[in-house]
Amino acid sequence: MTGSYDILTYVSELGNGPNIMLEHLHKDQGLVDAYVEFSLTDHKYAWRAAWVIHHFSNTNPEYINKYADRYIQILPNLEKDGHIREVVSILINLKLSEEQMSELFEICYTYMQNNKRQSSVRSVCFRFMMNLADKYPELKEEIKIVFENIKDYISPGVRAGMEARL
Repeated sequence: MTGSYDILTYVSELGNGPNIMLEHLHKDQGLVDAYVEFSLTDHKYAWRAAWVIHHFSNTNPEYINKYADRYIQILPNLEKDGHIREVVSILINLKLSEEQMSELFEICYTYMQNNKRQSSVRSVCFRFMMNLADKYPELKEEIKIVFENIKDYISPGVRAGMEARL
């Protein structure tokens, strides 16, 4: 699954913070691939690998783009809010095709409406949807409708941020 890399050792304790991990990733594409593969599993620490890849994709999306379809494919099946949040954050950083953007929009739309999801998941989904609405303004009305339906069920800080962006 992760080749000769023991990703579990890296992600089971994140005490080093992202800087040391990111430094290692910059030096070794194999390690990047191993982190991605681990982040695509349902292991309890897969969200941590996704967190590292999210940070890496901020400045190096070209190394992660080839995994976009796989991230989109697993997203609806993820259980943990932190894992969902990090995978959507990764996808926000990637260069997605129109088809991928459309698929991700639908997934995010569903997550936005789910009151059982943490505000952080709904917030990152909202960010993706609004980024897409910048390209396709006709989506804004749909997003406003969802926001009106959920605004009483999200944290005040997230709600204020969403209102400001709308």
